[in-house]
Amino acid sequence: MIPRLAILGTGPSALYLGLLLSQKGWDVRAFDPKMPWETPRGCGISLEALREFPHFEHFSQAMGLSTLKVLSPHGREGRIDWPEDLLVAPRGEVSGFLETASLNAGVEIISTKIEGVERTENTWRIRSKEEEWEADFLVGADGAVSLARKVLGAFPPSEGMTIEVGYDIPMVIDGGKTAVIKFLREMPGCFWALPLHSSATSVRLWATSRLLHARNLFEKIDLMVQDVLDIPAPGNSARTVAHIPLFQAPPPAAIQGDGWALIAEAAGLVHPLSQDGLYFGLQSAALLALSFHGGKLDEATYRDRMKENVLQPLKRRMKSRRWWSRNFILDWMIGRLPRSEKTRNAIVELLDP
Repeated sequence: MIPRLAILGTGPSALYLGLLLSQKGWDVRAFDPKMPWETPRGCGISLEALREFPHFEHFSQAMGLSTLKVLSPHGREGRIDWPEDLLVAPRGEVSGFLETASLNAGVEIISTKIEGVERTENTWRIRSKEEEWEADFLVGADGAVSLARKVLGAFPPSEGMTIEVGYDIPMVIDGGKTAVIKFLREMPGCFWALPLHSSATSVRLWATSRLLHARNLFEKIDLMVQDVLDIPAPGNSARTVAHIPLFQAPPPAAIQGDGWALIAEAAGLVHPLSQDGLYFGLQSAALLALSFHGGKLDEATYRDRMKENVLQPLKRRMKSRRWWSRNFILDWMIGRLPRSEKTRNAIVELLDP
């Protein structure tokens, strides 16, 4: 009997899991009211990190960055110049690649709002208004505000949610070879400008506070585009909003149970410094797929792999967060960039996990 997998969500991690298990003979369906290309988010991943994963060995859709400009909360400027370009794959390019690969592998992507999910004996029933599907295993990959979390009674997201807003600008800065990071003064967070390709730049602003509203952040990002990049903010670009959980170091039992698992941001697996979940989301998808044997999940092996390759590295990065919210430390660190390799590595880690 062919094992059946239902994935809630169609982000990069969901599509990667679907691709890997479809190639192992699974019948895979991924559910999301929005199709993958309708939910873009910012940031990216270095090509070197991306090629740690199978299927990305020949992926080449990356921008070459020669310079990273870093601005402290009080305007101190530092820069990192690479003798050879740092190759960074934008998140959208990774999503597009995985969408094509997963569809070619037989994954069925269903654009519908799920009205209910319930377990009967060893079968999951996934229901929309029009139709119902059955699955043997359920995976939640539907972000921080997760239906899967609610259905499974899994741990709630932290109260201090991060909000990310952004859009793409149809132009490049400094020939498309420069990325910019500006740390915020008022609250933990930062502004990003990352080249997408030779004619566009992705700008994103994320911040963490209980009192945030996306409208205020859009006003702020428009001002920062003008002040930091010295270009007018576009009025007609498609604007996106994402809610991102703070990393909470969940115990393995909170993200995996009998017949189900949570991966990526639905499991709270986000980089505690950059607030991006792409690398560790792909890692959680790969480890889950690797731990299935004959249609059954080896739970002990999966927990051990997650602990070693995802949870422990994220916990180590949590120790660096103490400088993230202190403006004077950021000012001091950025002032040391020209002469401190340790500081350069800490900043570059935002691009390369």
